[in-house]
Parts: sequence; C-alpha cells; structure tokens
Amino acid sequence: MGSISKSVIPKSVMQKPAIYLMIALVFLALQPHATLSRYYFVTHDAYVVLLCVVAWVASTRWTPQIALPESIPGAKFVVPVAIALCLALWAGTHWWMFDYPLTRDEHMAVFDAAIYADGKVAERLPEEWTGFARALVPAFLQDTPGNVLLVSGYLPVNSAMRGFFGKIADPALMNPLLAAIGFVSLWWIARRVFADNASAQWLVLLGYLLSAQILANGMTTYAMTGHLALNLLWLALFLKDRWWSHALAMLVGVLAMGLHQFVFHPLFAGPFVLWLLMQKKWLHVGAYGLVYLAGVALWMSWPGIVMDWAGVVPEPGKEGGISTFLTERILPLITQFDPLTIQYMTFNLVRGIGWNALFILPFVIAAGPAIKRRDPIALALLGGIVLTLVAMTILLPYQGHGWGYRYVHGLLGSFCLLAAFGYRELVNADKKWADGAAVLLIATTALIALPANLWSARSFTEPYVKLTQIVEARDTDYVMIDDLRHSSVVDQVRNHADLTNQPIVISRRFLTREKFMEICANGTVSLIDSTEIALAGLHDVPREEADAMPDPPCSIFETGSDDGLETSITQ
Repeated sequence: MGSISKSVIPKSVMQKPAIYLMIALVFLALQPHATLSRYYFVTHDAYVVLLCVVAWVASTRWTPQIALPESIPGAKFVVPVAIALCLALWAGTHWWMFDYPLTRDEHMAVFDAAIYADGKVAERLPEEWTGFARALVPAFLQDTPGNVLLVSGYLPVNSAMRGFFGKIADPALMNPLLAAIGFVSLWWIARRVFADNASAQWLVLLGYLLSAQILANGMTTYAMTGHLALNLLWLALFLKDRWWSHALAMLVGVLAMGLHQFVFHPLFAGPFVLWLLMQKKWLHVGAYGLVYLAGVALWMSWPGIVMDWAGVVPEPGKEGGISTFLTERILPLITQFDPLTIQYMTFNLVRGIGWNALFILPFVIAAGPAIKRRDPIALALLGGIVLTLVAMTILLPYQGHGWGYRYVHGLLGSFCLLAAFGYRELVNADKKWADGAAVLLIATTALIALPANLWSARSFTEPYVKLTQIVEARDTDYVMIDDLRHSSVVDQVRNHADLTNQPIVISRRFLTREKFMEICANGTVSLIDSTEIALAGLHDVPREEADAMPDPPCSIFETGSDDGLETSITQ
C-alpha cells in the first residue's frame, strides 16, 4: 500500500480542496450573468459551502482525539438503520417536504404514474382541448403530431414503478424504500471492497446517511433516488461475480437506463465492463454488450412505441425510432453550445460539494495513490464520475433546480467509496489524524451542514405549496397562471393527465389570443399574478416586457384593452 507523508496530510489533503473551492467562488462572483443557478446558489448553498472551507482549514489546526469504530458494521446494525432511514424519509416526505412535487420534473413523475397505473401508455388529449396542450402542460410533453397525447417525454420506469407501487401502498414510500435499498447495497459493496478496514466501511455508510442530497431527494418524486439505488444494486451484483448475479445486474441495468434518461447508467457501468475486458472475460463482455445495446435500442425507441400503442400516426421522419431519438434529442444537445457552460458546471459542482458530507471531497482527493496504483475498483468508480461530468458538460450543463447536483446523484455511492479509498491512504500515513479529521467533518456535517440544507429545502418549497393551495381553492372553472410576467411560477401550471382536476390550470405564456377567447367563452377564469405570489411568500419581480393582466382576465375583452394580447406559443 502506498503512503502519504505525514507532513503533507493537513496541508495538502485539506488545504487543496479549500483553495480550489475558493477559486471557484471567486470565479462565480466575477460572472456578470444573473442566472437562476446563481440565485439557487445564493439562496440555498452559499453559507454551507463557506462552512466547508472553514472546516477543512480548521482540521489542519486541530482534530478531536476520537477514533472511528473498528468493529465491522454487521447486518444487525445495517438492516435496522435501513428500515429507520426508509421510515424517516417516508415521514419526511409528508411532514418536511409536504409530499409536494416542486418542479416540473417531479410533477411529470406523478403525472405519468397516474397514466401507467391506469394501464395506459398515454392519455389522449380530448378533442375540445385541441390546441391547448402546451397551455395545460407547458414543458416536457412527448412530441406527437398536434400534441394529441398527454404523457411526458421521459422514459417510463420511474413513473411506472411509482404508479404500480401506489396500488399497494402509499406512493410516497417508494423513494424512501429505494434509498434504503441503496444503503444496504452500498454496505454490501463496502464490506467486499474494504474487508480489511472496518473504519472505512463505517465511513462509506456515514457518507450516505449524512448526504443532504440523498436525504432531500429521497423525500421527492425525482428519479435520481432510483438511479442511485439501481446503480448500487447493480454494482453489488456485479462484484458478486456469479453467472446469476451478472444476469441480474444486466436486468437491473436495463431498468436503470429506462428510469427517465438512459444516458446516466451506462456512464456509471461502462468502466466496470471495461474492467472485464481488461481481464479478458470475453463471454461477460459480450453478454453485457449485447444486453446493453438492446436496452439502448429499446429506450431510444420508446417514444415510437408509445405512439404505436396509442394509435398515433407519427409525422414523416419522426417515427420515434433510434434515428429520430438521435436527431431530435441527442444531436441538438451536442451542437448547441451554451456560452454559460463553464459557469453552470462550476455552480453544479460547488453546490454538489455543499450538499454532501464535508469529508467526501478531501478524502476523494486523498485516494490519488490508489488511482495511481490502478486499483481496478477505484479506477472504475472514478471513470464513471469523469465520464458523467464530461457528458453533462457537453449535453446538459444547466440543471435548473436541484438539491445539490442532481446529475451526479447516481454516482454519490461512488464518491462515498472513493472517500473510503482516500481514508485508507490517510490511515496508512497517520491513523490518529485521519480519524480525528473524519470525526470533525462528520460532526460538522451532522450538526450544522445537514440541518441547514434540509431546512433550506423545506423553506424553499413551502411558498410554492401555499401558492398551489391558493390555486386549488379557486372556485372558477379555469385558473390562469401569469407565467409570462412571472417566470418563477411556470411549474404551478399542473393538471392531471386525464384533466379531471378542478379548476383546470392554464399557462398564459402558451395561450394564443384565439384560445384565450375560447376559454373565456366556455367558463369562468381567475388569475394568479403578483398579489397571490406575494401572499404565498414568493418574491418574484415581474418581467417588464410583459403587460399585466386584469383579474378576472376575460374582462380585458370588455374594456377593449386587448390589442397587445398576442402571447403565441412561439414567444
């Protein structure tokens, strides 16, 4: 085992990430663009990120004389903790996070779940609502001719699991259960990888339990909890290295690709399959290759399958097969470079650091010697992280809303395991300091960072819950959300897939003048604008280029002040 000089442990392992993080913060502070990522960072993450720097520097000056446990964490500990984790997240889903799908991504998971639970692949847009699809569901609808189908463009596994799970239990229990499965799988992996170091096993488990990102997302409907759980279950089966475990791993892999976006799991699993190639396990490599190619083909073809089963004739050249998927979804992401890519990715990484245990980044850096020795598991874990970051930089640098950095959520187990590799290197140099630094950062995370992040998640969500309650309490036939003037409320336009909710909620942004007049002719309409937004506790500055609407909105035709009403779908 390689060694690290005791003299460089406090200065290098802790000061390097502190310096890197401060450079990143200075870079972000100098950026002139007032992006949504900046807003989320300032309102959610800034103080905890600064706490990381303070804690890392402090650990170079003083660490408590407390050692990590040296007894192996057994099933008698792990199973009850997993059950407690599941129950705590389930309770937290309702009590702490209001069982509320905050973002469009989360809402569409619930939207699709209701469709799949009813035994359908999509809902037909009723004829009387022709032309209103985007006003009813402003984002993430599957592209179909005339928008005749109401279903998201996401892959189905996450929502299908939620829909069918909801038939036997509270659907809010699904993600907490997946988080518990991920925890148990990670324990099994840690026991195998760090069989000679019980303290490293404890560190892996604590990294999982102290991750505000894992806990917060586990109390939502995001597919990311499923990505993490299935990746860890896949790795546990892969490392078992039996014919049946590899067969199960392939099945889990295909399901993981179909959760909501297929790209994430192959980036995680690819380096491990490459490890098989380096071992000249040709049969294994061939089996994984064939199954994964079939999985990619299946999920690329899913939009076409949906249209075929729903009886929709696609437009020429948009049949929904592999070629359509590549040209319509992948190619635009590759060819359309965002000039804010570096800023977005820096925000993403900084936010991800702040939402996980404070020891993760410095201990991952300390894993350098294991990487240099080409430890196959450490290399594969790092390879998955690097591939994902490169892919996201090219394909999707902007994550929008998220607790931490969502697009690496499926890799958080990899970070925990790499941190344990780093801990083992530090122990080889100075176990007393390594344990003390770990305990200091664990305590800082548990007592300050974790509660602060979870409180941030709750306090950010609560005003949107109140605004939704205001919308649902309206006794009009339709409620118009003025998302043309108030961009922060676009996700408040939420309806059931079968449009049975009352009132029906409509986006102003995607209403043409003609459709607006049609709504006014068919029922009563009320408006959600600045007054209601302020009443809910949201602070949103109206866009100056969009005119205010009267309340009730249909009175605009009575006063003759509708000359500038055109808010077409192309705007």
